[in-house]
Amino acid sequence: MVPAPSGTVRQGGGVALSFDGLTGTEAIVGAGPTTFSVTWRNTTQRLYDAVAPVVSVRTLTGAVRSGRSVRGRLQREEEGGGWTDVPLTVGSGAYLASGDAAAFALAPGAARTLRYRLDPSIDSAEGTLLIEALAVLTSTPERFEEGSALAPLLLTSAPAASRTAPELRLNYAAGDGVIAGRPSSFAITISNPGAAPLASVVPTLVLTGADAAKAVVETRYGAGVGVRRLPVAPNGNGQLVVDTSLLERLMRPHDSKYVEFQVSVPEDWKPDADFAVVVGARGDGRDVAPIVIQPKFAAAVDS
Repeated sequence: MVPAPSGTVRQGGGVALSFDGLTGTEAIVGAGPTTFSVTWRNTTQRLYDAVAPVVSVRTLTGAVRSGRSVRGRLQREEEGGGWTDVPLTVGSGAYLASGDAAAFALAPGAARTLRYRLDPSIDSAEGTLLIEALAVLTSTPERFEEGSALAPLLLTSAPAASRTAPELRLNYAAGDGVIAGRPSSFAITISNPGAAPLASVVPTLVLTGADAAKAVVETRYGAGVGVRRLPVAPNGNGQLVVDTSLLERLMRPHDSKYVEFQVSVPEDWKPDADFAVVVGARGDGRDVAPIVIQPKFAAAVDS
């Protein structure tokens, strides 16, 4: 299971974060850096004296080469045009302090955009990176986290033109659920756009967040079949993976498969829990760029 960021005691939402330059992007390991930007925007009427920008790789999912992780270099562009190394992953001890030297003030309604570049080395595993951006208030003793965002990036060892991979579409986004009550549901369609059949096509789901192991994931995968609970377990590489093997299918050219999922959480779930589902698909060992879903759960209303 991927831990939540350590060192922060409380979380807020006064700073909205967004990524630019990663949508639909693939990074080829050993082929040079991928550049993207992150924007921090003050959505409140208060002045933030010092917002520290923190960006790092939170997890690697669907690794093709077992036992390997992401390796390489992550850098932030400075005002003078130079680049500064920052910790690559959240497992690095100093990653939460990596933005202190670049902290900036944010007036009400103001925004600040910084550029980053990720250069995965040739010995990195293929798979999907989940990149996390945080707004950390350095002026508070407990390093209050005032905002966060997630974005996926697919790592591959070959250009997309040489691969045959399925396509993934989100049919409807996750609706709000109720703690210990109504689940949050979403649906996807996986299709084979190629001219050759895919012998093994399966959806992939990875859960992230400090309490992710408490979540229950179920699927509806055929008319009249009903709901089936899917096992969730660590895979040995620090990932909390949903076992979707019962959904594996041969897919003929231009065929598609519609699948529904629902996520339920227990009574001790926190309404503001840091929780995400990384939804992807794999066809004959080739991963499609994933979709990050962040289901929300509200406390039950007493009748």
